[in-house]
Amino acid sequence: MDSSLKQNLGLHTAATRSSPLGNNSCTAAIGDQPAISWQWSQDDRVLQVKLRRAGNVACADVVVPVWSLAEEGEGLPRCDGRFVRYCDIPAEILREFREQQMLAGRPFSGAAFVEDFELFADIRAHHW
Repeated sequence: MDSSLKQNLGLHTAATRSSPLGNNSCTAAIGDQPAISWQWSQDDRVLQVKLRRAGNVACADVVVPVWSLAEEGEGLPRCDGRFVRYCDIPAEILREFREQQMLAGRPFSGAAFVEDFELFADIRAHHW
């Protein structure tokens, strides 16, 4: 989502509870790899952040990987929880999840806490 569209929608790229890694570019997860590298950008810096697999969440007929930071260090984002990356969620599910996140006041920033996505998956399984 480009920055002008975010501003028009009242969204922010700063990290929030639902987006522990702020504004990011991401690549899709590869299979069942236990760890990956994810490109994270903040201001004028771009870092490669190492992530480790922390489980999966089933939603509809897909399995979405759950991640946590594999290491901490100076200049890296601080995130104590587990999260899902939006780029790992299929488009038709992501659209609905992003709507729910926006209604909850959590701007789109590339990732969401796993608890938010688990709640979404549970509601979707029981009501849709």
